[in-house]
Amino acid sequence: MARRVTPADIEQFFKLHKEFKNCAEIARRTDFSASTVRRYINPNRKDSPRMAIEVYKELLHA
Repeated sequence: MARRVTPADIEQFFKLHKEFKNCAEIARRTDFSASTVRRYINPNRKDSPRMAIEVYKELLHA
């Protein structure tokens, strides 16, 4: 069964995205697929999960 993405995982995606700007590299470092990473780091996508949008907003206001 696939591992579920947690808010901590999403936060790590955003932190790594600032450093690498590359979904494939983030995927390698977190053991998620690049498509999963892409879906979570871009909160403006139609298929972006609500949890990703909430974590993104929290990080903006932190």
